[in-house]
Amino acid sequence: MEDLRRTVEALLDRFWQERAIAQTVNTGTMSDLVAPLDSISACEVLVDIEALVGFSVHAEDVIRKGGYDDEEQFRKELSEAVLAQVRKNAS
Repeated sequence: MEDLRRTVEALLDRFWQERAIAQTVNTGTMSDLVAPLDSISACEVLVDIEALVGFSVHAEDVIRKGGYDDEEQFRKELSEAVLAQVRKNAS
């Protein structure tokens, strides 16, 4: 399971680097209210995750509503949710 965790985390890191919106702190504009990676965009990573784990992963089970504030939150929360689905699917 640890190898799978590392693989999922690496996939999520690459996805974040490619898709997240760079944020400037406290600009006083509407962009301060937008998560660097919104939940709809985050759903796109499920295509690669499903190919990796070999089964359908439902967004409502793993994607955080409202999006992710930073890369660590994205990697940690989503990898834990995906691995929980893998364990659930294996039982």
